[in-house]
Amino acid sequence: MVALAARGASAQSSLPSYVRSRVDVGQTVWVTSTSEGTLQVKVAAISDAGLEVSILGRLATYPWADIRMLEVRDSLKNGVILGGIIGGLALAHIPSPRTATNVTAYALLGAGLGAAAGAYADYLREGREEIYRSHARTARLAPMFLPKTVGLSAVIQW
Repeated sequence: MVALAARGASAQSSLPSYVRSRVDVGQTVWVTSTSEGTLQVKVAAISDAGLEVSILGRLATYPWADIRMLEVRDSLKNGVILGGIIGGLALAHIPSPRTATNVTAYALLGAGLGAAAGAYADYLREGREEIYRSHARTARLAPMFLPKTVGLSAVIQW
């Protein structure tokens, strides 16, 4: 089986400065490479040359020129904020004697409960946040052999 790959001249070859502040050793990330697609991995080391990761207990190194996208788990912060606002507004409107103390107390209780519920819902959602995207151009061609079929697979990423 033969595969051809060409990389554009604009490929990133060193560590982008903002990535080091967003990724820690031991953190789970999703790496999309030019050769292997997207993999969920644990970060073993970060250097200017590339990202060393653990995949099923084996170490692998991805040079920055081969990394197309790097994603981390979404923060729970947006769930906490949204849940706190919704909960606070909802419980502030509970029919009760309408004194400023009651409204404030119910609003604070609702905000706390809503923030906890929002954080939990956000945790269950397992969203990802893109922290790095290469703007390198890539073209790949590979033959495909299937029962009674022969073809050519082409991928162009711009």
